[in-house]
Amino acid sequence: MKTLLNRVFFFLILGISFIYAPFSFAEDTPAAEPLAPPMPTSPEMMKGYEGAFLKMALTFIALLVGIFFTVWILKRLSRGHFKNMNANRAIKILEKRALSPKTMLYLVEIGEKQTLIAESQLEVKSIVTFSAIPEEELEALKE
Repeated sequence: MKTLLNRVFFFLILGISFIYAPFSFAEDTPAAEPLAPPMPTSPEMMKGYEGAFLKMALTFIALLVGIFFTVWILKRLSRGHFKNMNANRAIKILEKRALSPKTMLYLVEIGEKQTLIAESQLEVKSIVTFSAIPEEELEALKE
């Protein structure tokens, strides 16, 4: 997974770097030009601002796309990690739900029993314990 993230970040940085690449290469100026260039006229000044604005807008869009892509990748990785975390454990967390910002419900499997546990800021309480539901029925309940 680490190599996948490294590749994603590499291509993201590579894509953003093209925005900062110059659009054209300036010719070498002759040495005989005066040190102070003449003041640009109004249309010349606006031409420079349009390019800067376009560059800024493209950078902003690229950053937004990068942020959304990173959040999407992190969600997918954390979801897979949560499932693999229970593979070889005696106590398995089957599901968790937030009831409020400070209250959570956990469905925990311990051996052949499943327990519904409520966690709050003040206490952790077992609500109900029952025999394990087969995984086929559990998947049907989730749908």
